[in-house]
Amino acid sequence: MSFEEPPASEPNPRRFGQFSLLTLILLTTTIGVLIPLFTLPQQCAQARLQLSHLLRLETDAFQQPWRQISASRRNVPGSQGFAWEVFVPNGDHFQLAWTTSGLQTDRATNIATNAASLTAGEHVIVIRYLRENEVWLLQTLVDDRVVLEERQPATWNPQLGSYSPSSGIDAVQMPPQAGRCFLHDEVFCMPDREIEEAENSGKAATGLRVWIEKVNAPY
Repeated sequence: MSFEEPPASEPNPRRFGQFSLLTLILLTTTIGVLIPLFTLPQQCAQARLQLSHLLRLETDAFQQPWRQISASRRNVPGSQGFAWEVFVPNGDHFQLAWTTSGLQTDRATNIATNAASLTAGEHVIVIRYLRENEVWLLQTLVDDRVVLEERQPATWNPQLGSYSPSSGIDAVQMPPQAGRCFLHDEVFCMPDREIEEAENSGKAATGLRVWIEKVNAPY
């Protein structure tokens, strides 16, 4: 009995449009490299143009003081509060806002708990808080008129001291698009229950943060 090996099958001829997996990988890699080479110069040119435009706007704003928010601290006799002389430019809408909690978060993203519209022109803004029995009365006045008012429990300020991230700043001048113009930023110290006999801790989240900011539409 003899066994004959079957004839080896011949490979099918490759049709038009067919290619191997290796060819597909190489083609995909080549396209992925070439596309950024053609688009990157255009994207860089657009980025340089936008940066130049932003720098020009910032330069124009600083060269034109009447287009900036300006604030200078004003002396107030006794303990009547904290006062600022403020100039608000024309052409945009602004609001005076404050928050009394969550002060451990970033100042730029802190959510306002109260706000009021602020018209263009010169103003005198007074920020004050005083204790009445077991309640704290918080007020912000614009030109002797109360525009923001809030009451907080006695625990809002345990009177163990406070610290201010912006202490020592007596004047501020900035273009409206630069962000918030802070007038008051005070964080109250709280008892630290984790440490025995500790008087206070800087980890408090209550206090008073007041600022002026640009808004997209009238408040």
